[in-house]
Amino acid sequence: EARFQCAIPVPQKCAPSWSVFLRSDSADIGGSKVEVSICRPAVAGRCGLSDEVGYFLSTLEPSNLDGSALSITVDGKDISLSQGEDFWVNTVAKLRATKAISWLE
Repeated sequence: EARFQCAIPVPQKCAPSWSVFLRSDSADIGGSKVEVSICRPAVAGRCGLSDEVGYFLSTLEPSNLDGSALSITVDGKDISLSQGEDFWVNTVAKLRATKAISWLE
């Protein structure tokens, strides 16, 4: 992890739908085409969140999150979001917590 300076490569399918790609490139490695993309840091949400909640999470700056919960109101409905359950400060934290990728444990 230290050699990547906390920017651990993960499969693109794991990135939030609101990820902003800063740069992408591809290379042939061992006869296989590998595409590498650098994305802007983004908050990751759990699967199944509404589009409105996902949009809200997409506006957050991960470095500004300092609490364990967020409260929002969508269409007059109060929604509480818990860090580590409903959202994570980044995709790697989500993948570790959900054990979605075995080599990240």
